[in-house]
Amino acid sequence: MYTGSDIKFPLPAAYNAIWRDAADFVLPTGVTVEGNDTDGWSLVAKTAGEYTITARIKSDKNNDWCWAGPNGTEIQTDQTITITVTRKTLFVDFTSSTGAFVLQKNAAVMFGVEPSNAVDGDDVVVSLQYYNVESPNSPILLPGGKLNAAALEQGKYMLVAVLDDDMAAENCNYILDTTANTQEFTVSSQGINIPTIEWQYRENNGAAT
Repeated sequence: MYTGSDIKFPLPAAYNAIWRDAADFVLPTGVTVEGNDTDGWSLVAKTAGEYTITARIKSDKNNDWCWAGPNGTEIQTDQTITITVTRKTLFVDFTSSTGAFVLQKNAAVMFGVEPSNAVDGDDVVVSLQYYNVESPNSPILLPGGKLNAAALEQGKYMLVAVLDDDMAAENCNYILDTTANTQEFTVSSQGINIPTIEWQYRENNGAAT
């Protein structure tokens, strides 16, 4: 799983100076080989993804070397190794400028969403969608990740966190926890201010008391 640091995939002990003299690896972008013959060697990757590494016998060694196949067979064709760095599950926090998710119509309340467990220093941006619960198939995307609810009509709404790989450099290393990427909020009817009325009582048409 992606951690923000290099992840090592140990190679077998057979990967030694003799092996390297007869064959080599064709490495995809993002993968390196690190180590030494004493402590061992590893394939190393950092960014989330699936990587295919090709092991190839050198052209000038084809007559002397082969890959050991099943039941003692000899294989001359290239062999592949696949390693995978899985995405880190990303959790989010929904925010409200009032601290609550219930507001009166026309109230200038700002909602947002933020990643809560991204690796320190990672550039991760979470976008925001919202929809009226009566129209769940018509979400509105807010790329800036903020919603000013002042113009919304009375009703129940849903905020939805969205993670797009293209929005930020490290987004591609994360996947949203889809069990906790929504937040409901309610717009209630607008309140009416009732002015204070000073009542006076007159007895027998007398002076006010």
